[in-house]
Amino acid sequence: MLRDARDEDAWPNTFVLLIDQASLDRPPWLTSPRALHHPHLARLGQLALDLGARKVAFDLVLALDPSKLDISGVDLRDYDAPMRALLSEGNNRVVLGSYPTVRPADVYADLAGPAGTGVVDLQLEDDGVVRSIATRLRLPSGQTGAGFAELVAMPPDGEFSIRDQSRFLLFPRAPMRSAPLLTVERFDACLLTDGGKTRLADMIRGRNVLIGTGIVGEDLRRGPDRFMPQTVARPAPDDPCAASGLDIDYGVRNVVPGVLLQAAAVESALAPTTPVLADAPVRAAASGVMAALALALFFALTRRLTRLPAKRPALFSTSAVAFISVASAIGGLVVAFVGVEIAAIRWLHLWLPLGHTLILVSVLGLFGTMTLAVRRDLALADLRTSFGRYLPAKIVAAALERDEAGGGEEREISVIFADLRGFTPYCNARRGEPAEIIKALNQKFASAQEVLDRFDACLDKFDGDAVIAFWNGVGEQPDHAARALAAAIEIIEADRAPAGGDGELHFKVAVASGLAFVGSYGSRQKMNFSAIGEPMNLAARLEGLCNVNGVSLIAAQATVDAALSDIPTRPDIREIFARTDFRVLGKTRPKGFPDEVSFLTATRKI
Repeated sequence: MLRDARDEDAWPNTFVLLIDQASLDRPPWLTSPRALHHPHLARLGQLALDLGARKVAFDLVLALDPSKLDISGVDLRDYDAPMRALLSEGNNRVVLGSYPTVRPADVYADLAGPAGTGVVDLQLEDDGVVRSIATRLRLPSGQTGAGFAELVAMPPDGEFSIRDQSRFLLFPRAPMRSAPLLTVERFDACLLTDGGKTRLADMIRGRNVLIGTGIVGEDLRRGPDRFMPQTVARPAPDDPCAASGLDIDYGVRNVVPGVLLQAAAVESALAPTTPVLADAPVRAAASGVMAALALALFFALTRRLTRLPAKRPALFSTSAVAFISVASAIGGLVVAFVGVEIAAIRWLHLWLPLGHTLILVSVLGLFGTMTLAVRRDLALADLRTSFGRYLPAKIVAAALERDEAGGGEEREISVIFADLRGFTPYCNARRGEPAEIIKALNQKFASAQEVLDRFDACLDKFDGDAVIAFWNGVGEQPDHAARALAAAIEIIEADRAPAGGDGELHFKVAVASGLAFVGSYGSRQKMNFSAIGEPMNLAARLEGLCNVNGVSLIAAQATVDAALSDIPTRPDIREIFARTDFRVLGKTRPKGFPDEVSFLTATRKI
C-alpha cells in the first residue's frame, strides 16, 4: 500500500515550509511579536510563488489586523502591506487558514475571497488520532465553509465549489515525516548559497507550498501510525537545501505538526484513486454483516460450553478456557475486520470504518461468553456440592463427563445392603421423640457414608433405616468386589461405637455382585440415579439371613472369590483382608433365583 519513503514521487503535490523554534529565534522573526509576523509570512509566500509554486497556503490564522492597532508613536497602517499585496496579486493562488470560530481579519478574508479562506479542521477520533480531513464544515454562523486542504487542492483557475463528500481520508503514499520539508531557517540559508535559488525552484515548482508552525506543544497532532517511520527523527543534513523530511524530535513517534497532516490531506485529495468514506447505508450494511458473522462466531463458542467440564475440577476452569477462546476469536476478528477494510480500500477505494463495530461485538462477545462460562462454573460447583452429598467427588466428575451414564447401561457391579438391626423397637420405645430418632439415624448414616466415600462408592439411596450403595456403576473400578467387601467390614467395625449413647442400633450388612442396569430412573419431574437387577435383589435377600445366622455381615461366595482372586492394589484394602477371616455359612436359594447361592461371613482374626 505505502510506497518507499525514498521514492521521489511519494509526495508529488506538496512542499512544507516549517516555522520551528530555531527559525523564530533568528531575525527577522525575532524582532516582532508572533501576532505581527505578517510581513515575514508574506515574504515567504511571495518567494514560493516566484519559485513556481502552484499555490501557497498558510496553515495559521491571520486574525489580527495591524492597521487597527493603536500603539503610541507607532504607525502600523502600512505594516502589513506585503501581505495585502500578496493576497491582491495572488490570482487565487494563496489560501489562508481559518478556524470554525476564529476567522482571518476582514481585510484579509475579503482579499482572499471564498476560494482563498479554508477552515482548518483536524478532528480527533476516539483514540486521539487524526485520520480524515473535512472538505466542508457547518460553521457556528450556519454557513458552510470549505476545508483548508480542499481549497489547496482546488485548481487555481477553476470555479469555486465544494465537493459533496464531507470528509476524505489521509492516505499518503509514504510516511508523513518523509514529506519534502525545509525549516524557514534552512530555507533562508539555502537562498544564500550558490545555486540555492535554482535548487529551491526545482523542489517547489508545480507543488503546493504549505507554511505552518512546528513548535513543541503547539499545533501537534497524532497521525495514522502506519504512515509514520520507525524512528522519531533523523539528523538534519549539512546541506541546507536538502529537503530530507522532518528532523525535529517531538518525543512521540507518531506526533507531527498539523501542517504535515494538511499536506497529507492535499496529497490524498489530488490522488486519482484516493479512498473515500463510504456512504452511510454502505457503512451500516458492512457493519451489520460483520457484526452478524462475529456474533455467530461467539455463539458457536458458547455452544461448546453446554457440557460441564467434569475433567477440570478446579473452580473457574471453564472461565479460563472460555477467556482463551474468546481472546483468540477476537484476535481473528481483528484480522478479518482489517482484511475487509484493506480489501475495500484497495479494490473499491472505499473506507469502511468498522472499528466501532469490532469493539462493540468484541465487548458483547466477551461479556456474554464469560458470563455464561462463569455461570456454568458456579453451576458446576453447586452441582458438585449437591451430588457430593450422595456420591464421591470422583464419581460425580465421571457422571458429569459421561453422557451415557444418564441414559443407562448394563454393568458388572458390587452392592452393599446395610440395614439397622432393631430399629423398629428403638422407635417404638421413643414415641414422641422424633428428633432423637432422626439424630440417632443420621449418626449411623454419617458413619456408614464416611466409609463408603473412603472406598469411592456410589450411594444409591437411604431407604428407611437401610443404606444401599454400589461400585463400578459409573466409571471403571475393576476391584469393585474388593472395595465392597472391605467397606462392609469397615462399616461393621465402625458400628461398634454406640449410636445415640445407648448402643441399641447396629448395622447388618450384605454384599453381592453381578450384572445390573445402571442409569437414571423416574419421571420428568424427578429422577434417581440407581442400579436395578440381580445383585441388588441378592444383597437384600442375603441381608435377611444375618439374623437367622446370628452374624452382622454376609457376602455372596462369588463376591468374596472375586475380591480375593487378585492382590488388592490399595494398601488399606490389603490391610483389612490381612486381619480378616472368611467363613462359609452355607447355601440358600433366594426367592426369584433359580440356583443356590453360597454365602460367607467375615470375622476379625484373633
